[in-house]
Amino acid sequence: MDSARARSLDALEPAYTDVLSALLPAGARLDDGDWAGWFKLNKDYLYVALCDEDLCHSVSSSLVTLLDHLRTDAKPTFSTLLSSLQMCQEQSPPVCRKCATDFLIAVHALGAPFDDALANLVSEFKPDMVDAFQEAVNVIKK
Repeated sequence: MDSARARSLDALEPAYTDVLSALLPAGARLDDGDWAGWFKLNKDYLYVALCDEDLCHSVSSSLVTLLDHLRTDAKPTFSTLLSSLQMCQEQSPPVCRKCATDFLIAVHALGAPFDDALANLVSEFKPDMVDAFQEAVNVIKK
């Protein structure tokens, strides 16, 4: 990720998400470390990867694992998630919107503190975003 920032990449390349997927497989238990600091530093790249059809599937499962580990430390990043979801809704192919929808549902399934945080997040959706992520909105608002 330092390399991506040093190269001033607008978005991650597949090799970066391949490494992330290897480090954060779905359901993995993370060891101690400064994952919260690392995530705060890299959240922009990670959430924007949800908007890329070549990256969205691999990064979304890794993000669920990371969020599950971080819990309340992840909540401050949700404003960045909202911005990325808006980009996804406006500029990404349908596969990305579906992947982002599945990601939101998976994070919601983690329970507290994400259920309330996601309810707040979707309350900020404009009507076109509600339409784009309707399945997730329905699950989250229940």
